[in-house]
Amino acid sequence: MSDCKLYRIEKKIVYSSYIKFELSQNWVRYSDDERMIIFCANSYPFNTYQTGDWLEIDNDKTCYEKQTNVFYNSDAVRKIFSSTMVPSSSTVMTIGSTTITRQQSLAVARELDAMVEQSGGINEYTAHIEVQDERGNLLSFLFRLKEVIIIKYYE
Repeated sequence: MSDCKLYRIEKKIVYSSYIKFELSQNWVRYSDDERMIIFCANSYPFNTYQTGDWLEIDNDKTCYEKQTNVFYNSDAVRKIFSSTMVPSSSTVMTIGSTTITRQQSLAVARELDAMVEQSGGINEYTAHIEVQDERGNLLSFLFRLKEVIIIKYYE
């Protein structure tokens, strides 16, 4: 099981070939230290990340690299929420009239992130995502062009 943790981007510093993200909330584990920073390539998707966005970082992958390593793919680092989507203290997310837990919203975000990455950043897709709530009820989402179109709650 991966040691993935959530981090909020506090500061973004862009250099010619890489981007330094200064983070809050958790420490990133490296082979030589623990820091609240991560370096990513100055290319898609990392160059679209903004201050206030939330990242998911897999410490089981970063722990084999030095703190100065530049990450080039989203296996270890990826955006989960934009700064406009989720406030820092939120444990639930409301889409339409349905409230889902943070874990469920992470599942939705991972699916959307994978689709955006497959499109090469074009961001044109239709997604139907189903997750179960803590009572076993099925939540069904239909997304098109990054907008919620239909939300159904099945009991």
